[in-house]
Amino acid sequence: MALICPVHKKEAKSVPAGIRKDGTKYPAFQACPEYGCREKVIEGVALDEQEPLDQVLERDIDKPDWDAKERRVIRQNSWRHATQLVVSNSSSLSEDLKTNLKAAKVLAHEIEEDIYRED
Repeated sequence: MALICPVHKKEAKSVPAGIRKDGTKYPAFQACPEYGCREKVIEGVALDEQEPLDQVLERDIDKPDWDAKERRVIRQNSWRHATQLVVSNSSSLSEDLKTNLKAAKVLAHEIEEDIYRED
């Protein structure tokens, strides 16, 4: 199983474990053979001798689920805005916390539904 740098399209080199200048130890790792490249190598890419490297790199290997990430960001922002609205509309901080929390949950859900509603 080979590891490849997605930028330089070269097979990764093995860097042995060692000791930094400050005396701390670091584990062995795989890195791009190009000097100064900080790109992470693609893990788990099996190279077939006959298959061109460009085709290997175009495979759908461990691509992030951007839709799921976007939904999480929207949910977090909805919750944050709902909480701010509920707290700013509270007459005092001594109001019932459970009531405020419930109102924030309902408002966050409504905000999230409005974002995903297809017009």
